[in-house]
Order: sequence, then C-alpha cells, then structure tokens
Amino acid sequence: MTRTAFLAALEQLLAPLPEAERKDALSYYEDYLDAAGPENEARAIAELGSPEEVARKILDEQSPQGASAAPASPARKPHSRWRMVLGGGLAVLVLACFFFQHSKATPVQPVEPVSSAADSSSVPADTVPLTIPADDLGESTLQIPLEKLNQELKLSLNYGSVTFVTDPSLTSEKYATFQFDNFPHSPVLRTTGGDGRTTLTFEMPENWQVAEDAPEAMLTVTIPADALTRLIISLETGDVRLAPMQLKTLTIALNNGSLRAENLTVTRDLLVELPAGGCTIDHLSIAEYASIAATYCIRLHLDGDPADYTTDARTDDVVRIGNKEYDKRYTSSGSNGILNLYAKGLIYLNVEEQRPA
Repeated sequence: MTRTAFLAALEQLLAPLPEAERKDALSYYEDYLDAAGPENEARAIAELGSPEEVARKILDEQSPQGASAAPASPARKPHSRWRMVLGGGLAVLVLACFFFQHSKATPVQPVEPVSSAADSSSVPADTVPLTIPADDLGESTLQIPLEKLNQELKLSLNYGSVTFVTDPSLTSEKYATFQFDNFPHSPVLRTTGGDGRTTLTFEMPENWQVAEDAPEAMLTVTIPADALTRLIISLETGDVRLAPMQLKTLTIALNNGSLRAENLTVTRDLLVELPAGGCTIDHLSIAEYASIAATYCIRLHLDGDPADYTTDARTDDVVRIGNKEYDKRYTSSGSNGILNLYAKGLIYLNVEEQRPA
C-alpha cells in the first residue's frame, strides 16, 4: 500500500474523532513515514499494519473499554500510549532498516499484529471503500529468464486483463518481459521454482476500488511463441488475449471476462471456464482434448473439419457449422482429438468471418 492510500484510509477510519485530534494523529503518522524515508516507506507501512488496525488502536485509546467518555484533553496528547508505542517502533524500524541495507542477511518479516479483545465497535462498520484515483496508478516492468518459465507459468490476478505478445524474432531472447500498466501500487508476488516453474500473483486489497475514469489495467507478456509448456491463467475480473502460441497444456479460468486467441496450438489439454464471458479462437489446433464452457458465444475455427473430431457441442441455442445449424446439440465421432463445448449462446465452428466475442 502506498503512503497516499494508507493515510487516506486512516483519515476515513478516524472520522469519529474530533477534527483537531484526527489531524494530530494523521500529522504524527506523516512524520513517522517521513522519518523512515522513501526508500523504507513500504517497510514502515508493513510494520504499522493495516489502516484498520492502526485506527482501532487510536480509537480504543480515546475510548477505553468501549465507553462513550469524552476524548482525552489536549494536555494529555503527548503521553498517549499509541504515541509511545509508535515512537519506540520508529526507533526499531530505523535500526532494522540500517542493518538490512548493510548486511546480506534475509530481512526479518513483520510480526503479525496481536488481535485485541477490546471492543472494535468504535470503528465504523460501513467504512467507505478506499478509491484509488487514476493518477495514482502506475506501471512496472519485470523480466524473468525463460529457463524459469519453460515448464509452467501461472498468472493469478484479482484485477486487470492479460495480453500475450509473441514474435518470431524473440526466439533467441533469454528473458520474458512482463509489463504492468495502470495497476494500483500493490506488490506483485513472485514465486519461482528451480524446475522451470514460476507463479505471479497480484492481489488488490478488498477495501480498494479504482476510480471509474481509470484506464484499463493490463499485464502484457512478451515471450517467444514456443517458450512455454504449460500456461495457467486465473483472473477475477478481466479478459485474456493470446497471440499465436504453441503449448502442451493451457488452462484458463476467468470469473468475469472473455478469451480471444489467434493461432493456438495445444498438443494435450485445453481447459477453459468462462462463467461470465465468451470465447473466440481464430485458429485452433488440438491433438488430444479440449473443453470449453462459456456463458456467451463460442466461436472456433478448427484445424481441419469439425467432423474429424469427436465432438459434443451443447448450447441453449443452436450449434452452427458453416451454413448448417443443429438444434442445441451437435455430436460427431472422428479420428482427431476430443472436443467438448458448452455455451448458453451460439456455438460456431469453422466460421470464416470471426465476430468479436
């Protein structure tokens, strides 16, 4: 969480305090982050805990045991317990940051805050979600060696869309590039195994929301077309766009989004779940098994005649193959792979003129 987001959330949560005391508390935390310095800002915020936890401590100090007593008088402010704890925490933080920057030891992880038995009813239950303005969105670039991805790449995001870009000239590159555009300043978690497997996770806090005028958040992955063996994509809200790729296994689960792909070759398993979206694949080549379930239309241009596949296509509408329509279901048995399709809308197979999903 950024300094701006932390202080804005804290200000909202301290609304029950008189204006003077609220400003005094915010000023104190601003000084705290100033003392930590920009290079240690993220660590300082992590040490403090969430805005909700900080606000609860302050409000509990002002209203002990949940009583409705008047706030402490200005004369007692310098001796508030939360100030004393914070002052000591700042000293520890500065020393910790100094030793961290001048040693090779693994940094100590922040201690989980101890849950308090105090009555938390002093914190408003209907706190307005923190809105991230459009100008507080950022961009970042991550490069990962291809040898860390060649077995499996897993992307898990609860916000934003994903686009894959491939180019034949990239086959000699040693790195894949991950470009994050218009994402809130929340950390991207990266887990890399020693066996060519990497997971990237982006989780936006539940109480954050992005302003309506904010541009679309997009993760663009630039990678050779044949660099991956297994690709797994899981999105909470967002679309997936795939350039020409060759994969052994592809798994896509979009809670609220659609899939669009160009020349796609999957030699073993293709699994797609789109409970609130549609699927369009301009050219699909499968060797063994494909299963696609979507709410909207499914449009596929298969490599070969649909009759060459063992196909079970079911829909609440019709299945359309070329100029022929089949009432809600089409089945066939062929020599190629197995194709299972289900959609509430139309299913199109081998349509020359593809329409948007």
